[in-house]
Amino acid sequence: MKQKIFALFLILCGLCLNLKAETQGDVVGRVLDDSGAPLAGATVQILHAKGGVTTDEDGYFRIPYSKDGAVRVKVSFVGYQTQTFVLKADERKGEQHVLRLQPDATALDQVVVTATRTPKALKDAPVVTRLITANDIKIADATNIQDLLTEQMPGLEFGYAMNQETSLNMNGFGGNAVLFLVDGERLAGETMDNVDYSRLNLDNVGRIEIVKGAASALYGANAVAGVINIISRENSEPWTANVNTRYNDFNKEWRHGGSFSFNAGKWNSQTSIQRTTSDEVQLTSPFDTESNILHIYGGETFNVKERLTYRFSDKVKLIGRGGYFNRISKRSNYDDHYMDYSA
Repeated sequence: MKQKIFALFLILCGLCLNLKAETQGDVVGRVLDDSGAPLAGATVQILHAKGGVTTDEDGYFRIPYSKDGAVRVKVSFVGYQTQTFVLKADERKGEQHVLRLQPDATALDQVVVTATRTPKALKDAPVVTRLITANDIKIADATNIQDLLTEQMPGLEFGYAMNQETSLNMNGFGGNAVLFLVDGERLAGETMDNVDYSRLNLDNVGRIEIVKGAASALYGANAVAGVINIISRENSEPWTANVNTRYNDFNKEWRHGGSFSFNAGKWNSQTSIQRTTSDEVQLTSPFDTESNILHIYGGETFNVKERLTYRFSDKVKLIGRGGYFNRISKRSNYDDHYMDYSA
């Protein structure tokens, strides 16, 4: 009799463990606004639990959770109402939840903090910060940083310096006063005080942060006119692929590019390739007697970049980057070659 009771007890324990295993699992979802756009940086927290997580560039989040039963999740974001969502136990089995936030009509208006005793409007603040999101890049349909900044930033223009190298002018300052960063690291390979802007394609870019104004106190003498920081993104999809091409009839310029990424477990890889070719353009005109530039040189560039990430935990990850860049500028009597490796 005791053996039967003990056997029945083991069976009941097994059923309880099996039921618990079915109801346990991470809380996975995506945070969107009322129009369906993702909210990057939203805070997601399980009530009565320590800590929380923030959403990625596409609004996705994952919270490790091993208890059974319903889960109450609190989601907050600046400018939106803080809301609590109840996820029942039978709704959490391998399902990705979509949580939508509503704008907060009573939210505090834009606040500007300055080091002066008198209040200032944002347009009068000495340093203005501009954020260009991944959605802005898609709308602009630009494939390199030069096209994007020309369209998005008033008062910024690109021209030609000596030897027809591309030159930047921002707020009256040249390229030697504008600091370009990629994920917070300085971009090397300057020519005539300008980086080679054709190297900065926009594949796998999550956002671009622009400090338009003097920032030399934080970044050094190369940031007198401002700082442009290009932030890479990590795709959350299992794999993505993109192929693009552009043609400019002015100098018969062909720009071909492509990118590929995969996300498998703790590994995330992003690879991008871009090749550009252009012909020489004659500028002879009977009405232009002062200009000494009679033609614009042609050439070609080839750029390959790789970004590999291994995530040890939610707080620790290892990032490796490598790249190869080759540029040939076709002059009248010779070809100017430039080659660069980075790692």
